[in-house]
Amino acid sequence: MDDFVHVESPIEDNNPFGEELPNGHDSPHGTSFPSRDAEKVLTNTDNPLAFLNTHSFIRATVLDKIHGCIIGSALGDTIGLYTEFLPSTACATLYPTRNFSLVAPVTEGAKLTSTVSFEPCAWTDDTDQALLIILAYIQNTSSIDCIPQEFALRLQIWISQGLRALDRPPCGIGALVGSVVTLPSYLNDPASAAIAAWMKSSRNAAPNGSLMRTHPIGLIGLPLTEPQTWSLASNLSLTTHADPRCTVSVCILVSLVRGLLLGSISSSSDIDSAIERAYHHVLTTPSLLDPRLPGEEAGVEPTFEDIVQRLNREEFDRHVYAISFSALELDDRQKMGEWLDSKIERFCAKLGVVDVQGGIPHMEDENPDGGKGLMSKVGLEKRDREMIMAIMERKRLLQEKARREGAKKGVASWFSK
Repeated sequence: MDDFVHVESPIEDNNPFGEELPNGHDSPHGTSFPSRDAEKVLTNTDNPLAFLNTHSFIRATVLDKIHGCIIGSALGDTIGLYTEFLPSTACATLYPTRNFSLVAPVTEGAKLTSTVSFEPCAWTDDTDQALLIILAYIQNTSSIDCIPQEFALRLQIWISQGLRALDRPPCGIGALVGSVVTLPSYLNDPASAAIAAWMKSSRNAAPNGSLMRTHPIGLIGLPLTEPQTWSLASNLSLTTHADPRCTVSVCILVSLVRGLLLGSISSSSDIDSAIERAYHHVLTTPSLLDPRLPGEEAGVEPTFEDIVQRLNREEFDRHVYAISFSALELDDRQKMGEWLDSKIERFCAKLGVVDVQGGIPHMEDENPDGGKGLMSKVGLEKRDREMIMAIMERKRLLQEKARREGAKKGVASWFSK
């Protein structure tokens, strides 16, 4: 790390109860898990942020990293929208210089149906939901246990009204998030709603929505222990995403962000250790590995092997320890298609359309299917976006009308405040 000053922190005991831990997995980088000295963080329970006062550069560096995490993520989300769902060949054709500018002259985005509803230089729902987490934290700084429920409330408002603080429509609502949050009973128990949706998918639905919004928890977890940070991250993820693959992803993310802020991650082996600790945490926590509804009757109990298979170690290693981007097969349209087909199927099922297995339109096909009323994934999303934009435009016109009437009457209107 290239910080001006690096202060070694005391070692946090990640196994305070002295329980016997299983033999670790050897990563390609030679890191064996678990290690009691794997994470170097402060244990000053009276003031866990005392290290910020060690040197003026320390505080400035940590603040710079916090700003970089939040603002950098939003910028990455905005630039990523230019190429979302595009294979590398299409990206090279549309953006041959591979340079993007968000200030004048702004890089013009390709006219894609997946991005047509977004304003120029707009970020996606990922950043909107990250901001909802930050707002939920600001509202509950004295009680972090209330953050997941506060976030769920704000998420439900966002689904119907957009991000009120910035007057943005809710563009990019994912199928899983939309189906869970719009349930009438959602706020009674968000986790149960998410688990029910996951079970309805035969315990297969594992999109990345909760991962993409969770980075602020790595910052919020700075004064917390790593297990406390995992708990907060997993509880937030469970408001919409119940699959253990989603849970382990958010736990890994917050461990890495938090570790970078604390200065405990400065090498590849430190990264591997953080990843393995998060994986082990989810693997050994039954409520995360096999989420159940309250009072759910077991019925046919899955075997231990069935449950552990949800965190398939071979698949995990293939993605986490890939030696190159090509090994991830990011341009594999068939594998991307499986995810898209699943998303389309859920859309069609919600509309009551049958026989969606055959003849699903391609992603770029936005025409109805044979006049049967079956729209493609982009067609459905485009229709929803157009409806939302129409609502937002109507709201803008009403506000403008109220301002004019208020000006004529010589009185202020709340619309103009």
